[in-house]
Amino acid sequence: MKTITGVLVLLSVVAATAVPHSQAQTKVGIGVSLTGSGASIDFFEALLSPATIYVPITFGSFRIEPEFGIFRTSSSSGDSDFSSSETVLQLGTGLFGLKRVNQTQIYYGIRVGMTRVSSSSKFSGTKNDDSRTNIYFSPATGAEYLFSDHFSLGGEMQLVYLSLGSSDGSDASGSIIRTRGLFFSRWHF
Repeated sequence: MKTITGVLVLLSVVAATAVPHSQAQTKVGIGVSLTGSGASIDFFEALLSPATIYVPITFGSFRIEPEFGIFRTSSSSGDSDFSSSETVLQLGTGLFGLKRVNQTQIYYGIRVGMTRVSSSSKFSGTKNDDSRTNIYFSPATGAEYLFSDHFSLGGEMQLVYLSLGSSDGSDASGSIIRTRGLFFSRWHF
């Protein structure tokens, strides 16, 4: 997981330094996706997907958009010796070209990242821990309507390739290709 996080940070830094920009052109913001993660693999896991926070950093006609999300749930039963928990951590970044047409900002590029899913359960003294890391790569395009210089709403379409990591103690793995739509709100500073 450290290697994946390092690669994502390095990719963002290289992209940021490769783009010529002046201080006047640089804008930073914060956004939220009102739909779940693209790294979920089934209906139940989609319910556990974190609401993702985005940090758009715009350099003229180029945007880097680091993303992160976390979700944790836990439960226990007083009647029996049962407890369970699940944690989902998502880290990634997007790299986009931008084209503004009046009040609409069109963007196109890729999103890459990872989702770490960890679960733990205990029943009658027997504990079971499991975790896996999924990697995703998503060509993406979208548009946002700028109500002002500081607020926008928009949507994004993605074609997600998800490489499923193996669970602890297992060598099974797989992959998924799926489409995904997102609805965004972003605040620009």
